[in-house]
Amino acid sequence: MSIGRFIGAVVLSYVLFAILYMIGGMFVYADAMATNAALMRSMDDPFIAFSHIGHLFQTMVLVWIFFSGFDTADVKKGAFFGLMVGVFMAGSNMVWMAGLNLNTAPLVPMIINDLVAFSAVGAVLAKVFGKPAATD
Repeated sequence: MSIGRFIGAVVLSYVLFAILYMIGGMFVYADAMATNAALMRSMDDPFIAFSHIGHLFQTMVLVWIFFSGFDTADVKKGAFFGLMVGVFMAGSNMVWMAGLNLNTAPLVPMIINDLVAFSAVGAVLAKVFGKPAATD
């Protein structure tokens, strides 16, 4: 994997995640997310930067895993790869939501958003950056 290919895939994936999570959080399930708004940090809080850095780290790992063991141009396989990572993320959300005393209204929409967003990113990684299967 070349560094340029890796960086390009990370940037594209990060932007796609930002768009998909913004659509989900601000439009699709905004009411559910609002149930815990009093517990959330203000977007003006400097600590919010760590959220963006954390998402960048997650995206870098996702792209590295894709290129290291799943590098395919098959969009369906890419979407399945993303779906499986989305299931992992959904499980993580279930764990921390169960451990914190929060309103659980956002849980199902968050899980759906994870599954959709990661499937879409996996499909895009395959389409744009995946290596075609070797032919005989």
